Amino acid sequence: MYNTAADFRLRHRPERLLTPQAEQRLPEVLRRHLSGGFVGFDRSGRPVRVELFGALDLPGLLRASRWRHLRRAKLRECELALRLCRRQTRRLGRPVIGMTVIFDMAGATARFLWPPGVTAYLRLVRMLEDNYPELVSQLLVVNSPTVFPLLYRLCQPLLSTAMRNKIHVLSSDPRQATMELLDRVASDQLPAYLGGELRDENGDPRCSSKICQGGRVAAGYYGNESADGASGSGDSDID
Repeated sequence: MYNTAADFRLRHRPERLLTPQAEQRLPEVLRRHLSGGFVGFDRSGRPVRVELFGALDLPGLLRASRWRHLRRAKLRECELALRLCRRQTRRLGRPVIGMTVIFDMAGATARFLWPPGVTAYLRLVRMLEDNYPELVSQLLVVNSPTVFPLLYRLCQPLLSTAMRNKIHVLSSDPRQATMELLDRVASDQLPAYLGGELRDENGDPRCSSKICQGGRVAAGYYGNESADGASGSGDSDID
């Protein structure tokens, strides 16, 4: 795994995705609708990322942007996580490896069983597993809907054993789920909407300045890539 990841970094130099110019080259639809974001750190010092899977309009994103743009956006998220780990390592004086992902499935319905969408999402997961081994330390599923068991059965055969072992489905009881989250993440590092105390400066419990809220992609974006997003100038070797 180390050799594969090292070879990937030497060949593609994904750290360049952290530049402001690289971010601006992502299509607007991804910057506005690719849900999720980093909010704080868990009790072990690892970065915490909230993934709003239930707010992700993957069919809309696939219709409105190219696969290489979606791939680039997810690689950038991984590079952000690595940068946060390095900063935490320096700050705490000990190695900080991996991140905690809170996988919020609120709003997920049967439309998430759309086969091309499931395939595309799993393709992203496998790509990240191959090139960023052990980046995810634990994945905490909250607000799992009734469709979750079927969705998990579809995905399970395509997930590595290591990834399956990192997935923890928290209680369906909101109070119990909050307690389980707080066992892992301090309240001042956990968004208020999940039972913590963290809010935006304007008091937003969903921390929208940190977490892209996703939402349905307007049909006007379909097949209408922005000029900046369509340009691969400067980082074509990670397409």
